[in-house]
Amino acid sequence: MSGGTDGWAAGPQAVLTFDTDWAPQFMVDRCLDILSEGGAGATFFCTGPYDFRGLDRIETALHPNFLPDSTQGADPESVVSWLKSLYPEAIGTRSHRYFWHVGLRPVLLRHGLRYDCSQIMPGQSHLGLAEHLGLKRGATWWSDNMHLRHGLDPAFFDPPGLTAPGLKILDIHPVHVCLNTPDPDWFRATMAGLPPLLELTEEIVAPLRHPGAGIGTWLEQAVRRIPEIQDGFATLGELVG
Repeated sequence: MSGGTDGWAAGPQAVLTFDTDWAPQFMVDRCLDILSEGGAGATFFCTGPYDFRGLDRIETALHPNFLPDSTQGADPESVVSWLKSLYPEAIGTRSHRYFWHVGLRPVLLRHGLRYDCSQIMPGQSHLGLAEHLGLKRGATWWSDNMHLRHGLDPAFFDPPGLTAPGLKILDIHPVHVCLNTPDPDWFRATMAGLPPLLELTEEIVAPLRHPGAGIGTWLEQAVRRIPEIQDGFATLGELVG
């Protein structure tokens, strides 16, 4: 996959992206606070309506659920149409669980979407945005879930190959940032018996937040580390141009 549209990326380009995954507003707000404190830009792939406070470094994109029993719509057309009504300026998508088939491309194009990131290529160098019949496609390079499942320390933002050439699309989840998830087993045990995600409140979650190093720490470190390897922050929309 080419870096940009005209060849391999000359150096690393890390981009912070978030899948809201039906997290309540206060969890998204925690991410926005960290980004704002560090002057960082990011792309949020949204499952529903959120308030982004008018922050100009935030791009809103769509996170459609095309799987059976989706609450967003009965078919791809209705799913995309509903999300686009919430974010009419959105030009990008990443589908829930990276679901993709070739019939989705014309649906996205009909709704003015210009790029899609519904694929994953962990740790690969020389990634970029590839043109595919009018739609630019990119791949998630690393995520908070991968970092934890590989047993890497969330106190440090050091994904393997971070400084290698190529586009590094990072996929982060507000629920893990807000809870400061330290490992998958802790997350499963903490969430067991709780109400559904959208019904959680700050009062319920605050006592559960992990006090040591976790994904909240990891995001804070990412905001500090990324400007050391590149010139500032970019959203995916800015890279598409």
